[in-house]
Amino acid sequence: MQILACAAVLAAALLIVQSPGWKRGSASSGTSISHYSNSNASSRQESAGTLPAGAPKNDSYVIREYKGHIGVFRKGEEKPFQEYETEVELLPEPDRKALKAGIVVHSMEEVEKRIEDYDA
Repeated sequence: MQILACAAVLAAALLIVQSPGWKRGSASSGTSISHYSNSNASSRQESAGTLPAGAPKNDSYVIREYKGHIGVFRKGEEKPFQEYETEVELLPEPDRKALKAGIVVHSMEEVEKRIEDYDA
């Protein structure tokens, strides 16, 4: 039964991705669904690849579950600045536990590599 449900979800996702109106996000895995931003320069939140000039490149980020999927947070922030469609419940248990606890990484390259691993 679970395999059938997973197959249905994957088939629906494939149809959506291949539809003419589908637009990919800016993340390298193509699964980005939301980017939050505001005009406050001191708390500016931007997606990977569009960091403002002079921004530190070695920030800490936390990858964790957010509303059933994966969110990327700047250390200490409550809202993710980037979200991915990857459904956490479909991942293996060790990955779900790690995402529930939060995975600290030190670059956007590490974030993208982790997300690619989850999407594989």
